[in-house]
Amino acid sequence: MSLRGSKTTTPVSSTSSKTNMATLLPAILLTVLLAPVVYSLQNPRRSLGYTYKTSNASKEDIVTLTAYLDFTCDDSKEAYPTLLQVADQLSNRNFELVVRSFSLPYHRNSHMITEAVHLIGHYNDQQVYPFLSEIYDNLNSLTTYATRSKTDAQVLDIVANIGARATHIPISKFQTELANYDGASRLDFKYGCTRGVYETPTFMLNDVVVEGARDDWSKEQWMTAIAHLL
Repeated sequence: MSLRGSKTTTPVSSTSSKTNMATLLPAILLTVLLAPVVYSLQNPRRSLGYTYKTSNASKEDIVTLTAYLDFTCDDSKEAYPTLLQVADQLSNRNFELVVRSFSLPYHRNSHMITEAVHLIGHYNDQQVYPFLSEIYDNLNSLTTYATRSKTDAQVLDIVANIGARATHIPISKFQTELANYDGASRLDFKYGCTRGVYETPTFMLNDVVVEGARDDWSKEQWMTAIAHLL
């Protein structure tokens, strides 16, 4: 879900200054509230995020597009298939797409789905993207509103069934092991905060924010943004 405000062309005034401050306020508040959390980061056992297709190029030559996505966010859902198209088109180049979870706190089920992503990554990280595709295809059944009358156990059943269908990992694994990945899912969110992420989707090329990038960018727009780096 994007927090970007619309741009204005009016002259600078006290009113526009207040508008700019209002636009910045969510980021400021998030930074202040999470400052103690940021410093409790633990070093992960592996690089954060999941690579869509591994490049054969040496690591220092790879152009990396990192997408911070919330797995129950409509805007993230819109961006997702285009990102895969870009990665497919550049599969023979020194390029890689990495998706990192950033579970917005007001999306009830995002954290649980991130736990499922880590569980799947533990057993077979090549199945992470098929699972995410299934999640976005079934997003209407996983939003906060859609599950407002369901218990966490009932939501887990939905996630487990989607996971089993997409990856062939038994439903019982999701039901009994998901909680083991709570810490890894929290780390994803904390790390995103250290990178200045406060909305989804957020895009970075080689660890620098892509200014102006939007969830509705076409494949051609992404190719233009990336081409000069390849």
